[in-house]
Amino acid sequence: MRVSLVASLAAAVALVAAFGMAEFAPRALAAGPSGPMEPAQKPDQTPAQKPDQKPDQKPDQKPSQKPDQIRPLPVAVSIAPQRFLLERLAGDDVRVTTVVTSGQSHETYQPTDQQASEVMRASLYFAMGLPLENGRWFESIRRAQRVRVIDCREGITLRELEGHGHDPGQDHGHDEGHGTPGHVCSTDGSDPHVWTTPALLKQQARTMSKALREAAPWLDARLATSLPALEKELDALDLELRTILEPAKGQAFFIFHPAWGYFADAYGIRQIAIEREGKAPSDHELTELQRQARAEGARVVFVQPQISSKAAEAVARAVDGRVEVIDPLEADVPANLRRVARAIAEAIAKGPAKGPANKLDSGADR
Repeated sequence: MRVSLVASLAAAVALVAAFGMAEFAPRALAAGPSGPMEPAQKPDQTPAQKPDQKPDQKPDQKPSQKPDQIRPLPVAVSIAPQRFLLERLAGDDVRVTTVVTSGQSHETYQPTDQQASEVMRASLYFAMGLPLENGRWFESIRRAQRVRVIDCREGITLRELEGHGHDPGQDHGHDEGHGTPGHVCSTDGSDPHVWTTPALLKQQARTMSKALREAAPWLDARLATSLPALEKELDALDLELRTILEPAKGQAFFIFHPAWGYFADAYGIRQIAIEREGKAPSDHELTELQRQARAEGARVVFVQPQISSKAAEAVARAVDGRVEVIDPLEADVPANLRRVARAIAEAIAKGPAKGPANKLDSGADR
């Protein structure tokens, strides 16, 4: 009886020892010479995520691929026409911050602190040589070197702005006796309004596309189709504008601020600016402009909504004409260029057009 009890106890001890070793073995294998390590990974357990790996990103995923959870590429522009190009090129793959808000002048506008902060968070800033890009806020952005600044005028032959001879030592924002404060139109004295013709917009689109590809290689496939499509659209627009303005070739139109010089050059018409050095003309200059308007047979003087136009009204009264508004900062660039072309062609062709100042219908001819 005693022998049987001893045998049973020995068998029980053997079973306990065997069970204990089986439980201990994985821990022992996972231990290192310097002490215990983490428990061994079970067959169905997901590998540990690397510190720089995004939640849904596969370990072997290339950086140039776009994970679904990545937010749109943040970019910034000075004015709305640039936004038009970026949205045509990259659509919802970019998030665009536009610095000059609706109704503001691109010559005098200074961004808010909130806008400066938004720009600082962008990957790219597409510059246009506008005065706001010479401000202290923009210098801070350049010095921080977190935002890559792209000059959208790259590859474009710049023209001089009428009535804005540039002297680096001269303060163009100071009134010189004309009684009206002036404004600086560009960072270097050249005409910055390079968004007013389809051909120049094409060049800017190429510059933007190149910068987008470098900043976000996953945009390659989209840009490979969107850039040619945009270029085709702008070529068709150019042909349409040439047809509209063909009868006006060689003729002049009067405008307060000379924002349409590239447009005039492209289509063989002449722009005559009323302002001088960013200021309203002196009495003597105004008298000469009125004489010139009569000689040219002008009946319409164009202005833009962001800039005061009392001198333009004076010229219009002198020729028994009227003032008409055209806006170079409209966001829908193709529709706006069609409206401007028709307005200038009609102003030149129709002769006298009496009536109160009016703004072009922004909903027409889209």
